[in-house]
Amino acid sequence: MVRLSVLILFSLQILLFGGLTCRAAESVDTVKLRAALKRTDHLISTGAYDLAFQLADSLYAVAKKAGLANTQGLALNRMGVVLRCKGDLSHSLIILNQSLGIADSLHNQDLISNNYNNIGAVNRMLGNYPLALRCYLKSLKIKDELHDLDGMAAVLNNIGIVYLYQEDYDKALDYYGRSQVISQKIKDIPGQAISYINIGEAYQKKGNNSDAIVFYMKGLELSEQIGDRDNQAVISNELGNIYKSKGDCSYAYEFYAKSLLVFEQLKDNYRIAQVLTNLGSCCIELNRKEEGHRLLLRALSLSKAIGSWELIRDVSAELSQYYQKNGNYKQALTYHQGYTAARDSSFSKEKTEQLIRAQMRFDFEKEQHNIEVEQEKRSVIAGEKSRWQLAIRVMLSIIVVVLLALLAVLYRNYRNKQLLFVKLEEHQNEILEKNEELMQQQEEILAQRDEIEHANEVLKERQRQIEQQNERIMSSLEYAKTIQEAILPEDHVFSAIFRDYFILYQPKDVVSGDFYWTYKTNECTLFALADCTGHGVAGGFMSMIGNTLLNQIVVESEITDPALVLEKLNIMVREALKQDADSPHSHSGMDIAIVLYDKLEGTLTFSGAKRPLYMFKGNEFIKIAGDSRSIGGYQLEATRKFTLNKITLDEPTVVYLFSDGFSDQLNEDDRKFGVATLKSLLSEIYRLPMAKQKQRLLMAHQAHKGGREQIDDITMIGFAI
Repeated sequence: MVRLSVLILFSLQILLFGGLTCRAAESVDTVKLRAALKRTDHLISTGAYDLAFQLADSLYAVAKKAGLANTQGLALNRMGVVLRCKGDLSHSLIILNQSLGIADSLHNQDLISNNYNNIGAVNRMLGNYPLALRCYLKSLKIKDELHDLDGMAAVLNNIGIVYLYQEDYDKALDYYGRSQVISQKIKDIPGQAISYINIGEAYQKKGNNSDAIVFYMKGLELSEQIGDRDNQAVISNELGNIYKSKGDCSYAYEFYAKSLLVFEQLKDNYRIAQVLTNLGSCCIELNRKEEGHRLLLRALSLSKAIGSWELIRDVSAELSQYYQKNGNYKQALTYHQGYTAARDSSFSKEKTEQLIRAQMRFDFEKEQHNIEVEQEKRSVIAGEKSRWQLAIRVMLSIIVVVLLALLAVLYRNYRNKQLLFVKLEEHQNEILEKNEELMQQQEEILAQRDEIEHANEVLKERQRQIEQQNERIMSSLEYAKTIQEAILPEDHVFSAIFRDYFILYQPKDVVSGDFYWTYKTNECTLFALADCTGHGVAGGFMSMIGNTLLNQIVVESEITDPALVLEKLNIMVREALKQDADSPHSHSGMDIAIVLYDKLEGTLTFSGAKRPLYMFKGNEFIKIAGDSRSIGGYQLEATRKFTLNKITLDEPTVVYLFSDGFSDQLNEDDRKFGVATLKSLLSEIYRLPMAKQKQRLLMAHQAHKGGREQIDDITMIGFAI
């Protein structure tokens, strides 16, 4: 679910003691009060809610005794935030409204805005979306007037949450995006992390899981950077929802359990109720009905204690389905009625219209404010114009006097110039003589220039011809690249078979000597990854030949045994390239790994020609080296046989196929990345989601490569079974 940021609107730039009496300033150590307030904010940000509440309560008591109204309002604001985070929503509303009353009496706009934002958050959790939006818009208006970019980013995020729960996902994405732009501008890493998580959930709600995972990973990276456990737990819960939507409840259960552990440590009852609902639903899908029923009842109890209609709505729906599946239709109807009542309380046409009216009212008030500001500007401009007209008249008078004086000076200078004219004529004659000499020299220079320009024209014409040749070559290569990429399998082939996967395909040049290939029969699926001799155009031709021959062997000849496919491929490559002993036209060939995956039988069959297979079966690393002979090339033996390896998949397994481009990459010291380092890296990351694994592999390759260029094509495929 969307994280309700604990850190929103805790501005420490408030002038805490601007209006205090001299007696209060003398009796209270203001430095200690400020330090206590900062300590409270830190405890809230780290999830130590009980300690934060105790400190804020003590701060309120001291401020009340000393008559420090502003500090009382700030302490009440923090107490209300802690109660909201712990799920005590009704008590939180009372405390926040008390803080708002004090802020109004002191005209403290920043604290007023903070309270409106937090009151909006509580009403959003209670399902009162119109009131929540009105509070958020009031807070946003004040933050805009104060030019508080940090506060504006937080409020924009919360407005997006309201639209998300009203299922207006495009509107939610608009507000999340505006918040993210501001957070990035002011380099607010916690704010950016929250925006990425919220954008991910909006895409998830729209059914776009791939984009959702991308933004969740961005949010996770920033959250790990700042050590935000709450954010990480939120992302675990959302990843659980994605895997649950794919039907992989066992994998989803692990994410939910990890998320629940953190929220229970933080004592965040609202989040606990959310995750318990997800866990209960997962258990029922996994046929652990009693455990699921117990978790759902606990979630319902917490939701009712909190008073959140949206939580009651979600858990009531799950309980209704549970009783319906177990034939208890009376209980199913009871909980369905509870679900309907909660849904109607949190989401209705009337409330949607109220949201629209609130948004329109806010836009209208903002436009009126802009008009008033523009009118004020015009009045100022009119006053300035009058002052400028007076100044211009004075300046004109001064200019006339100056011009008269200047004319007198000019007349005197004219008389002096007449006297100098005779001398200038004499000098002019001398200059004309020298000018004739210069003209002669100029003609010689122009002749030389014409010769140089002619030579330049010849060079330009040759350069143009070379550029045209290069353009034709590059155009041909780009077209070849398009054809090569078109024959590669599409991503949906892998997503339909495996629960997670990645494909790292990075050619050295425009076209690649690496390729991967797949073919699915009714019972099994064949996968191949090949590294052809050379790269660029030569490697590209070999990859096309390899792809074509695999289709002939498997699709046309219906050979699916990996070892037999390699034997047949070796023969056909040698025939295609005329590599018999009497007429060895070339020694080109390819290294290739082929895997046959039988999902029904639960087995993986592998054969390799100088390419290995790496796998992590449970927590055990297994390497199958493959045979030490390539496909094609120079061959002494009459026939070339390949070994067949069969693996039983009796526990979760992660499999990797790869060419040698990754491990052979040189760094600036001419040292290879190496297969040992690659194995060590895979051992560290194989438990991560595949998208994260791919990111880590690319980062490791770039870090090793440094300023060196890529020396070979790189291809790697990883998939989880």
